[in-house]
Amino acid sequence: MAEIAGLAIGVVGLLPVIVQGVVGYRKIRTLLAQVRACSNELRTLEIDVEVQEGRFLNEWELVLHSADINDDKPKGQTVRAMIEDPNHSMWRDSELDDRLRQCLERSYDVCAKIIDNIVETLQDIQQGLVSFSLVRNGRENGESLRKAFRRLQQSFQITFDKQWYEKKLDRLRSSNQDLGALRTQIYSFQKSRTQVNNREKRKLALPKVIKKVRDISEEAHRAICNAFSCDDRSHTDHAAAMGVKASVEDTPAGKLIFEMAIDFAAPHPLTFEDSVTRDCHALDLEESLNSSDIDLVNIDNACKYLQSKLGPSTPLDDISIFCNSPANRNYCFYFKQNRLWQPNSDPLLSLNKLLQDSRVEPTLDQQAKMALQMSLAVLQFHSTPWLEGTWKTSDVFVHSPSVLDSSEPLLFLRAPLSEPSPKSTLTSSRPYAENYPTTLASSYIFSMADYYGINNMTLFGLGVALIEIGHWRPLAKLRRNQDPDDILTARRLANQTTLMGKEYQYITQMCLQCNFGCSTDLGQASLQTAVYNNVVQPLQKLVKRLEAIAF
Repeated sequence: MAEIAGLAIGVVGLLPVIVQGVVGYRKIRTLLAQVRACSNELRTLEIDVEVQEGRFLNEWELVLHSADINDDKPKGQTVRAMIEDPNHSMWRDSELDDRLRQCLERSYDVCAKIIDNIVETLQDIQQGLVSFSLVRNGRENGESLRKAFRRLQQSFQITFDKQWYEKKLDRLRSSNQDLGALRTQIYSFQKSRTQVNNREKRKLALPKVIKKVRDISEEAHRAICNAFSCDDRSHTDHAAAMGVKASVEDTPAGKLIFEMAIDFAAPHPLTFEDSVTRDCHALDLEESLNSSDIDLVNIDNACKYLQSKLGPSTPLDDISIFCNSPANRNYCFYFKQNRLWQPNSDPLLSLNKLLQDSRVEPTLDQQAKMALQMSLAVLQFHSTPWLEGTWKTSDVFVHSPSVLDSSEPLLFLRAPLSEPSPKSTLTSSRPYAENYPTTLASSYIFSMADYYGINNMTLFGLGVALIEIGHWRPLAKLRRNQDPDDILTARRLANQTTLMGKEYQYITQMCLQCNFGCSTDLGQASLQTAVYNNVVQPLQKLVKRLEAIAF
């Protein structure tokens, strides 16, 4: 039989060898159906053989499914027809055999040997059952098969060795188990490759607008700083705030539209939300050209000029900034002649303080939208004055009432128009770096990221922000007495699932660990693309799902 199987594989492939197994099982069942009445052992043997036949056929039906038969019939219909009909034309299809070889790969020849073993065992059983034809031929008139079998067995004209048949059945079981194990492994390989391929196919390129926003926002900040001046000693600090959700006009120039604000701080240390805020929007270039062109660079005190222009009767929200095409590097302050939009004049409140307000209870979809805005903000504003590497939710601002009134509250980032003062970061119980011996140069100072193995502080900050948004509480309120510091608090919380779901938890963990399978430098396109595909895209899908069930 081995020679026949080898010849078949060499000539037309594995398919005819499978057919031999299908036909072999059928012959055995036919013989057993004829003689099963002779004894209970034969009835049991028939059942056992039928079970092994079913396993054999099921295994090859599954394998043939994986080979992907290309025809016009519904999926699986042709394979089922092949299993039921050994004379089906597809058993002689060389293209199908080629696909089967691709599917099985190095297991192709091994499967042929297993089938060869099965067919050989079936032939042995068939040969043993042929002797039972004596029972049918030697029956006396009116004698049942069972009585004839017992009579002939007593006269030693026919024997039934139960142990011999059980050994043959064990061989069939073992061969089917081997087929099943190979098929399972092949399926696992295919599934793994398919998942990798699907991930590669689903991997989207980083939208060009993200880099455009980053470049323009950095240029805009530089332009504001160069143009802005103030000699009022009561103004100790000035800052600008930019909405993190920039939109792009559908024009050839592709102008970006930002919502911005200018902040004039009082002499005493005040939080951003306590200072006077001018809300700003960008309008079309044509409208800005209709207003008076004043170059703020040539004004000695731009701060005073802007305030004087506002005057006591002028609404505080009538100052705007226009960010023109980055190719022109032209940024213009101007006063709106027409009120084409209704500004939000409410003060900006830090997101961290908002999280402490028990009266504010956003919906899950609002929380998801905030998380999405923060993720996009990291991609758009990292490495710019608008978002420092060691940022926290206290550096993010929002119109506090808009959290409840708007389906999608707009978040703002703040950048100083002068040298920023030192700010606190995530706390650590570690002693200062100089207390730790090092073989590096004495001037080298270990950072907190060094001590804790934080691969990317900006993304770690995003992970912490996602935790706070998911729990809707600041990290300080989520910290336990036994937590040594904020970093370990964040890592503990990342292992907990919130109402935002498992996928949100997984996104949070990836951000904390910067575990994207590529560079840990956010300046590299590979990490930016990975964050877009593994953080932004899933959050966008989460927002859609939550919006669909929101009521």
